[in-house]
Amino acid sequence: MREMREMREMYVVTWNVHGMKDVDKMRDAIESMRRKDVCIVVFTDTHFENHDCPEFDVIASEFGYKCFHVTRLMKRFDNGSGGVTIMVDDRLKSSFIRTSELEDLIWICVEFENEKIFVGGVYLVPPPSSRILKAKEIVMEIGRDMARFCLVGQVILAGDWNCKVG
Repeated sequence: MREMREMREMYVVTWNVHGMKDVDKMRDAIESMRRKDVCIVVFTDTHFENHDCPEFDVIASEFGYKCFHVTRLMKRFDNGSGGVTIMVDDRLKSSFIRTSELEDLIWICVEFENEKIFVGGVYLVPPPSSRILKAKEIVMEIGRDMARFCLVGQVILAGDWNCKVG
């Protein structure tokens, strides 16, 4: 059983896992975050389908985490991309806020030291994707969400933007 220290700092990490459907990869990722005492992790590009989430949740709960997922329906011959999971330390009060109808965007609320922190996780497809128009709509949706949430608390948005620079 892990030590339950008082939380004085909150560590937030984002990690593009490039697919995490393998149980060993799930366990390794979660265990790594626990060793570093990370409080909130935004995993992107999980490739999770709905049936993968319960298995991940069971492993995460063993390490003292609660999870929130957004997945997308994989089409035939789809090799997978996208999917976001936000994992929160059980010592923090956390709740689901919403997911986008356009997939690959999720918002939760975490309470830390009497403050509300809205945490968003997003995966935007790369430009050549057939889903690029949805990605542009998600960016507009993110702007609306952030404007609303910043009136109530702090906002953290993390994810994979698939931007190329240089």
